Amino acid sequence: RVHGTYDRSNPSFRIYEIDSETHHIINYEQYRINVLDSDPSNLIIERAYDFLSEYGFSTWSLKNYEDLAERVLKDRATLRKFMINMYADSPYARNQSANATHRLAMETSCYLKSADYEDFYKCNGNDIFQNAYFLYLTVLEEIAGEWHRKSAGSIPDSITE
Repeated sequence: RVHGTYDRSNPSFRIYEIDSETHHIINYEQYRINVLDSDPSNLIIERAYDFLSEYGFSTWSLKNYEDLAERVLKDRATLRKFMINMYADSPYARNQSANATHRLAMETSCYLKSADYEDFYKCNGNDIFQNAYFLYLTVLEEIAGEWHRKSAGSIPDSITE
């Protein structure tokens, strides 16, 4: 068995299609390599999906990500599809998607809506100081200095439309 750098997911990558004049994203294609279930001597890169077709959008926008976050929360089939795609069709992804719970739907929806861990934990209704990773980041910020964060208000309207 081949182990990736992260046992929950197969390696994957995206190729983005960008408008050459506006530099806005048009779409992306996701590719994956199934190292967790395959013979290591015969690994194949496969095209998994393109964002617009997979989730039924006609254009790419941040609004579509918000819509996807709501669909993941309300529709178990969309949640299952997203989990398979997020973890590149790994055994972990198949297990998670088969046992889709409301809690998983909430966490996944918050993942899509959040820019950082603080936003993610607020979205989930958790006290961020209970999370060890957030404490770790806070200590790093004390040592290295304040992180540079972008808020939704700092994004030009042309990008968010």
